Amino acid sequence: MLSVLLFYRKLRKEPEEYVVTMNSYDTCVANMTTKLGDQLTILWHVNDFKVSCKNTFEVTNLMCYLRGIYGEKVTVHHGARGKCLDMLLDFTEP
Repeated sequence: MLSVLLFYRKLRKEPEEYVVTMNSYDTCVANMTTKLGDQLTILWHVNDFKVSCKNTFEVTNLMCYLRGIYGEKVTVHHGARGKCLDMLLDFTEP
């Protein structure tokens, strides 16, 4: 159980260092306001992340930051459809 807690603390530390604010109600959700005023949201469960922002450049910046820490082990899927936690996420319709 201690290893799970240590892993969570490490995963939480990286977004906090990226200047996001952790959600006080759900500790696996973080938000930040970009320089252009857009909201970037990070959700995660274990080691799966879902990142969303109207400005895709901000998502790319965060992924580069995480790849700088974890290397090429970080896999990224872009687009209006994707899988996260074995759920199909479909944002093709407004």
